[in-house]
Order: sequence, then C-alpha cells, then structure tokens
Amino acid sequence: MKANLSKLNPKNFTKRAKIIFWIVIVVGIILIAALIYGIYASMNSLENTDNVYTVATGDITQEVTGSGTCSPVDLTTLKATVTGQVDYVNYNAGSLVGPGDTIVHFKTGELDYTLQKAQLAYDQAQIEYDNAPDDERNLADIALETAQAEVDNVNSTFAMYNVSSPVSGMVYQVLVTPDQYVAAGEDVAIVGSNSQYEVTFKVDENYINQIAVGQTANITISSAQPTQFQGKVIELNLVGDTSTTGITTYEVKISFDLPENAKIYDGMNANISIIVAQKNGVVVVPENYVNSDGTVTVVDQEGNTNNVSVHIGISDNNNVEIVSGLKAGDVIIRTTTSGSSD
Repeated sequence: MKANLSKLNPKNFTKRAKIIFWIVIVVGIILIAALIYGIYASMNSLENTDNVYTVATGDITQEVTGSGTCSPVDLTTLKATVTGQVDYVNYNAGSLVGPGDTIVHFKTGELDYTLQKAQLAYDQAQIEYDNAPDDERNLADIALETAQAEVDNVNSTFAMYNVSSPVSGMVYQVLVTPDQYVAAGEDVAIVGSNSQYEVTFKVDENYINQIAVGQTANITISSAQPTQFQGKVIELNLVGDTSTTGITTYEVKISFDLPENAKIYDGMNANISIIVAQKNGVVVVPENYVNSDGTVTVVDQEGNTNNVSVHIGISDNNNVEIVSGLKAGDVIIRTTTSGSSD
C-alpha cells in the first residue's frame, strides 16, 4: 500500500496547519545554523594563533631594570692651593690630560726673584765648596747643602702655584679665567677619566636580593655616541632609602669602559638592565597564557580543555619558564583569566 504523499503538500494543509508547518521549518533552519556556527566558532577559536600556543623550548633571560645618571670614574674637583691671581689656563673643557699636567697656573710675583736669589746663593756655595781647602771642606759642604735646601724649598712653593691633574683623563670644566683673583681652597677645575664611567641607580627592595657584584649590566645612553655599553655591578649600598610611598630602595653602582672616541659626558641619563638569571633550552610560554590561579589551559587531541597546575621559574616580563606541568608539544589556549598572575 502506497503512502499518500500528497497530504504533506502545504497546498493541502489548512491555514493553521500551514502556519505550524512553516514555523517548524524556520525553527529547524535556525537550529541547524546555530549548530553550524557553534562548530565553526569553536574550530576558529582553536585555529586563532592569537589564542592558541604550541609549547616549545627556548632561552629566557630575567633582568632587573632601572635608570640613573652617569659620571666618569675618578671625577675630581681641583682646588687652589694658594691665594692669588690666575696667570694662565693650559687646558679647556674637553681637553685630554695626563697625571701631573698643569691645568691652571697662578702668578708667582716675587717668588721668581726669591728663586733667582736662592739659585745664585747655591751657585756661589758650589764655587766656594769646589775651591775650599781640605780643612774648610766640611764647612763648605754644610753651606752647599743649606743653599740646596733653600732652592728646593722655593721650588716646592712654586709647585703650589700650579693646579695639576691627578689622573689620566679629560678636563670636564674649568672654573677660572686668566687674571681672576682666587682664594686658596676655591674650586678651579674638574677632571676625570675619559675611559671608564659609572652609573648609580636605585633598586626596589623586592629585587635587591637578585643583584650581586660581578653581574653583567647593559647600559643605554640615548644622548651618547655610541648609545649601547656593557658593564659590571661593582658595588651595592645596602643601607635602604624609604620613600614616602613606603617602598625601600637600595643603590647599585655599575662601572663600564668606553670605546675609543666615545662621546659621553658627566650627568647623562642612562637606562640600565642587569641580567640576574639566564636559562637555555627550557620550556617557555608567553606570560599571558598563565591563568591567575597558577594553571595553564591545555587542549588534548580531542579538543577537550583541562586546567593544569604549573611550576613557574624565571620571567622576562613577556615569557615565563615552566619548570613542571607542561612539555614541548603541548597545546595551550589563552582564557579570560590568563595573563593576570603575579
């Protein structure tokens, strides 16, 4: 017996039946579309490289950063040792000097005559000594030594009229001009190294225990030429300085050598990055894939997700080391709670 398919023809339906028929058709289409969209959205979410990451091994470096001002090593302010009038200035700011080079010379006035007189007395004593008979040679020898001591004394006084560099380096500032009257003890010039610099910056109490003497530091000085330098931590000041916010900081000093012909000056601002930990060939994932509860959302081969607890190692503020809980090849996804862990 054949079924009467004509009964399924909407033309044979009553008005009410037609309405019900079309409602069923529309609802069915909506349900099918929603199912297809859900499947597509799910697949697209996993295929979106912004949200999915395949775990791999790599290298990671943890750094402590900060900023400070740099200054040359052995920066020294030279002072006048006599009161008097400047005679001449041998070097200007930017000039290279060696140990003992005279930067500023003061007028010696009557000291020139005093030295001339002492030198003549010495010359006379030398003549008398050379011509003295044997029985008077001892007295002549004493007179010669006395004359020599006077010459040496005047020459020592002369040295006080010269302000000289104690280091090999550069003149950073000359504070006097020729014919200027200066009192003993006043500043006349500033000198310092032109081959080695230092920079001091403050480190938060949360990170100071990661800093140690001898660690490598990368220094960026945007106004210098070149702009990149590498140095070493040479000193930690463990006397804390507590700010008004209640955070205690500690001073860290870094020393770095300058390449030949470098253009860098006292007081330039520097950004510092100290490498405190470095690991190679470890499991590394982006930091924003770690959930706030210390888990990572892993996707298995069937597409199911599972939150897995992980042990986090060092961080470079973009990526973190995973000590345990994940292995290379695992697929993880970023969720709404990812990237908010401390």
